[in-house]
Amino acid sequence: MNYQNMGKWIEELTTRSTQEQIKAMHRYQKLIERVLRGELDEQTVREEYMRFARDQATRYAQDLANLSLNYYNALAQLNQSYNELFFQAVMGGANGRADEEKPEREAQKVPVSLTAPLGHQAQAAFILENKRAEAAEISFLISEFEGDGDSPPFRPPLQISPPRFTLEAQEERKITLTLTLLETLFTVGQTYRATIVVKGHDDLHLLLAVTVEAPAPPPKSPSKKKAAAKKADDLTRIKGIGPAYAHKLQAAGVRTFGALAALDDEQLAAILGQTAVTRAGQQGWREQSGRLVA
Repeated sequence: MNYQNMGKWIEELTTRSTQEQIKAMHRYQKLIERVLRGELDEQTVREEYMRFARDQATRYAQDLANLSLNYYNALAQLNQSYNELFFQAVMGGANGRADEEKPEREAQKVPVSLTAPLGHQAQAAFILENKRAEAAEISFLISEFEGDGDSPPFRPPLQISPPRFTLEAQEERKITLTLTLLETLFTVGQTYRATIVVKGHDDLHLLLAVTVEAPAPPPKSPSKKKAAAKKADDLTRIKGIGPAYAHKLQAAGVRTFGALAALDDEQLAAILGQTAVTRAGQQGWREQSGRLVA
């Protein structure tokens, strides 16, 4: 990645971050306006926020930890690549004329495909065999990944296991490639390519082709399917019930006029509070529900 591409990439990241912050501010403003108009109950919004924060805190911490580990893994791979290039340059210079006399050997190119949904891990494995009479020191050089279009090259957290080892004469070893398709680096529907040079194994080149699929939608639980199949009534048709009361009733599972009519005072107080019980008696919520059911 040259300096011009790097500057463009940083500019795009800054613009995207700013746009996301502005979008979040607009949505927060709309939420406040709905609370002020009485469309949403302030207490309900607070409770939903606390529940969301509690449920998502662990997941956020795990995602942050994975991102940090992937960053340091990519940094280690980058250092390894440049170390290999340095020693190759030094050793090549030391051998000098002897290297020039060696005939060029065409690299063996082996295609390797990786496919997984965005946000998941893609894996592939292959067998490396040493047919020589002496041991071979195996290591790997990983090129930058290039996608479709004009997107700049990048280095994702590709893991090779084992990353470096000694392959004895006539020995075989299974090698595993693991790549996390991070949403910040990959795009659904694109194919990304890179090359892995296997050092110490007769100029073997692995030609990676990474295909990013769309993540599968989460399965619906039977309870959600059952609730979706049952049509909810518009509880605001009952005189004295506004959007805030209707939202609390639906959240508690009271979605129809019949269910509202069947509530006793104790159940109604547990959902809406004692003030609502008094209002229900004065305005005849149960009688109104019964007529609407009929």
